[in-house]
Amino acid sequence: MDLIRIIDEKDQGTAVKNYLKKEFRMSGGLIRLLKEEGGLLLNDRVPYLSDKFVTGDRLSVSLQCAFGQSDLLPFDAPLSVLYEDPWMIAVDKPPDVLVHPVTYEENGTLANMVRMHQINKGEEYTIRPVSRLDRNTSGIVLFAKNSYIQHILQLQGREGEFLKDYLALVTGTLDKRYGRITNPIGRKTDSIVEHEVTDTGKEAITEYTVIKQYRDF
Repeated sequence: MDLIRIIDEKDQGTAVKNYLKKEFRMSGGLIRLLKEEGGLLLNDRVPYLSDKFVTGDRLSVSLQCAFGQSDLLPFDAPLSVLYEDPWMIAVDKPPDVLVHPVTYEENGTLANMVRMHQINKGEEYTIRPVSRLDRNTSGIVLFAKNSYIQHILQLQGREGEFLKDYLALVTGTLDKRYGRITNPIGRKTDSIVEHEVTDTGKEAITEYTVIKQYRDF
């Protein structure tokens, strides 16, 4: 994939690096990688990141170097692919499966299944989870095939452009059929994994609807 721009008057005098950050929302790390790998051309030559544009300049950005490669172990198990294109893949994670390997569980995770799928298709890219779910939670998980796409999707997630719906069984009875929870959530002081409602946490908004009320759940 190439991103091509012809520079107009409003961007004359803008440095290449600043333009890439503003126009494509690229990270500094990706910009440096593009420069080092020759994925950045200004009028068919490799520019300095400090070069200033002149009206009519042609900027070409090749994202081929942003795919990378994977060293994950493949795991052959049924994988439900909900959507896939050259830039991302969305899969249905079953319950009791980790999203990606950890030190005590290096295989059998969703990422290892995606690796097997990747090999079967003859593709090569670093497997980058954009979203994650707890081991016991099933649902949609996004993987980016390209570091630029991963960066953009993560930005969209932080800016609230993703709508996440969860279906859950809850013990007890809720007083209201509809509700909105706005308590801040932060990491527990004695854990590197668990989170809790805390005054020092980040803003978290959850809107819920009771679909059905059983006797005690």
